[in-house]
Parts: sequence; structure tokens; C-alpha cells
Amino acid sequence: MACFRKTTTGEEVKQRPKKLVTASKNDKAVLQKWVRLEDQDIYIERDQLIAIPQILSDNYASIKGQLNIYYAGVTLGQVMRDKLVPSHALALSSLLSEDILVLELPYEQAVKYLQRGELNLQPQRTGWQVVTYQNHPLGWINALPNRVNNYYPKEMRILKQNNDFSFEK
Repeated sequence: MACFRKTTTGEEVKQRPKKLVTASKNDKAVLQKWVRLEDQDIYIERDQLIAIPQILSDNYASIKGQLNIYYAGVTLGQVMRDKLVPSHALALSSLLSEDILVLELPYEQAVKYLQRGELNLQPQRTGWQVVTYQNHPLGWINALPNRVNNYYPKEMRILKQNNDFSFEK
């Protein structure tokens, strides 16, 4: 964030906090099993649910009234048909519930995941799962009975195709 001070006198701009769109009770109920909601306010921005710490909510509202904020808080995802489609930011967040399924990947599969390639996995359970490598979260997969969908963001994928990386395994 950058701030400037006006050196000439002129009209003072009245700052009014912008009215934020809060998440509905239904949305919060869907989030209960995904996110630790204590000390968080949940808002809707661009059809996505975001979590802002309660102590920062007033500041966020004031700044949002004056600036076009591109990204703030933790993007949790979008509720569609009473189910959450989780965002990548949630997988990497400390707000993620401990009840979410986690799948540890070996090195070769982790690289394939980060390339957004097809994964040859047979998870024990179906549904959304966080994939990790050496206990570091990488992102989401959705395990279906006959395949696994890779939800790593396209714009972040590794473009190099061979697994000949220079860092140690």
C-alpha cells in the first residue's frame, strides 16, 4: 500500500466505510467443516467467500470504500448447490480445518501435480483432498471413483516437462 500527502489545501474527502456483503448463514454452515471460523468475518467478493480477521474488518471496510482492492484476506471458495468449491488459497491457509482429508504425494507425483498433469493415484476416499509433499500443502484434488481431478491453478503450473530439476529430492 502506498500513501501520499496533499500539500495544497482543498476540499476534504469524506471517508465512508463501504458496506460489505456478509456471507449468509447457509454459506457459513457449509464452511463449518472446511474452515476454522473463530475470529474471522466472512464476506462475499466477486462471487467468492473471503475470510478477514475480525480485528481488521473495520479497517478493510474503510480502505475498500476508497480503493479498488484486488486481493484481501483468505479466499475460501465458492458455494455452489450447498457445496463448497474450495480455492487454492484455502489449501495453503492456516484456516483450513484439521478434518480435511490429506494425501501425501511422493516426489514424482508432486512434480506431476505441480505441472497440472494427470495423476495415477487411487485414493482410499473420494471427495476433495489437500495434496502435500513432505507435509507442505500443494493444493486440491477431487477424487472420484474412477479418476482424480487436478485443481492446481493453470497459471501457476510448472511448464518444464522432464523431472530433471536441480534441487535435491
